[in-house]
Amino acid sequence: GAAPPSKRSNAPVKQDMAKKLMIHSLNYHGQQLTSFLRDTVMGQNIDMKRVDYHAYQQRSKTMKLEDRGKRLLLHRFISQKGESLFEPELGRVLQYSLGNDNIEDHAALLPPMEVFSSIDPALRITHLLQNVQVGDTVYCEVQQKVASGLLLLLVALDPVTGKSRHVEDLKIRGFCPTAEMIAAGGEDDLRDNAMGYQVGDIVRVAVLEVKPESEKFLAGMRNFSLPKDLQTIVKLGLVNKTDLPITLKYAKQTCESQLERSPKSVQKYSCPGARVSV
Repeated sequence: GAAPPSKRSNAPVKQDMAKKLMIHSLNYHGQQLTSFLRDTVMGQNIDMKRVDYHAYQQRSKTMKLEDRGKRLLLHRFISQKGESLFEPELGRVLQYSLGNDNIEDHAALLPPMEVFSSIDPALRITHLLQNVQVGDTVYCEVQQKVASGLLLLLVALDPVTGKSRHVEDLKIRGFCPTAEMIAAGGEDDLRDNAMGYQVGDIVRVAVLEVKPESEKFLAGMRNFSLPKDLQTIVKLGLVNKTDLPITLKYAKQTCESQLERSPKSVQKYSCPGARVSV
């Protein structure tokens, strides 16, 4: 297969986004949050000329005095956890977590935020494509088999990347060329690479290229497409649905159960991306 494309850092994009998020937060929460952040490294890097507190001034008209203590606690939390909130992926090494072993013992398992919110899909797509990097692993559904490869639908970001998201409803398309495929039985399967894959199968692939302008991506199943520290422990290719990450299983179960409970005549109660017959 062809050698994977070289990785290009998108750190400047993320740094700009982090600064914008910080400024939006200050404009929303007001001068009290600014005073908490003033002595932090992040606070010293903020361009205060872009902070006008307009959103806070609008909100202040309806704020209750008895809630001031809660607001102070929130501002203190934001200032203490600012690096995690605004710069989750800058200047640090991701700690990879493989498998589903004992995940219930470490964190609450909740459906993804997309299930609870009604964020503009265009904004979600833009944010997603800005954060997906070459070498990230993702879960996709095979939409169509063609002579040149597999047409894919992005289902979820792989938790191993630290970017776990369920994004099936965004309908982001991908393509895995035949040259970048492995047989359904794995790297040691001597059969033709396209054999064994069926429409509807779930595959785990590595991102080779992201094309934000067309909202598409190029993917591969060769282990050399992965970061070196994952090449011997992450298995790409066909995924048995029983082996999906537990967070993805729960997300799909939530969507399915939500759809079953939804009044068919009320579209807004359906899971994002779900098809409802009216």
